[in-house]
Amino acid sequence: MVELDAASLDLARFIRPGDTVVVAQASSEPLTLAEALVAQAERLGAITVFIGANWSDTFAPDRAPGFRYVSYGALGANARLARAGRLDVVPCHYSQLPWLFESGTWRADVVLIGLSPATDGAMTLGPSHGYA
Repeated sequence: MVELDAASLDLARFIRPGDTVVVAQASSEPLTLAEALVAQAERLGAITVFIGANWSDTFAPDRAPGFRYVSYGALGANARLARAGRLDVVPCHYSQLPWLFESGTWRADVVLIGLSPATDGAMTLGPSHGYA
């Protein structure tokens, strides 16, 4: 298994200013990738970050001031972003999320997701892949 190092990832190879980056939620939240995203915020420029329910401190209100955060709710750690006025909550039913992305109503230029460790050469989305 290859361990990712947030310091060695160059996300600017994949993310451009103006892009929308969708981050998987709950147990599929890719903590190393999310930390790299925030650490490289100045280099990445103004992007929109779609986040679902998360419980990490990665997307704290005082980090990545150029990012715009969007979610379907102020769930978990997102409540801090909402209280700080940094989270746009788009009202919709959770069940509509896959359709909103598939139809292009909501953009997904880059998707960050955590995968299970490889077993017999295969990785899976794990127990909680949700909208991702």
